[in-house]
Amino acid sequence: MDETGSGMLDMVVCLGVLMLLLAAAVPRYVPLDRLQLRYEALCLLNDLRYVQSWSHGMDYCSTESYDRKFLHPILVIWHNEHYVHQQGRFLNIRQVEQGIKMYTNRKKFTFSPRGHSTAGTVRLIKGAYEQRIVVDTVGRVRLEERLL
Repeated sequence: MDETGSGMLDMVVCLGVLMLLLAAAVPRYVPLDRLQLRYEALCLLNDLRYVQSWSHGMDYCSTESYDRKFLHPILVIWHNEHYVHQQGRFLNIRQVEQGIKMYTNRKKFTFSPRGHSTAGTVRLIKGAYEQRIVVDTVGRVRLEERLL
């Protein structure tokens, strides 16, 4: 039996090798809008958790630290930037990237030493993606992702 043609198995193997080479050569599509938005939301969430943990470490039994509200750190959101304000100092000043719109119903977020907070929502939108950070009055902070 002298067979000179290529069989079906040879063609499938050849197509498999070709697909592997193409998969390695052509980069995957990555939605950059979503990645940039996620990065900005995580930076803001990090600052919120920083303020929360900093406030929680304060002594809530002491009337001196409880009555003096300026000792509590505050996260301020103003004109597409956010920063931590404490005792007259501005820490972690961060401006969001171009093209990302930031909306909030509260300009300042504070946490009490007992864990309670000022409730509010921050929405970050870019393209067809939205990241939402929700702060409850009991101090829970969560991140939600939506496709518009």
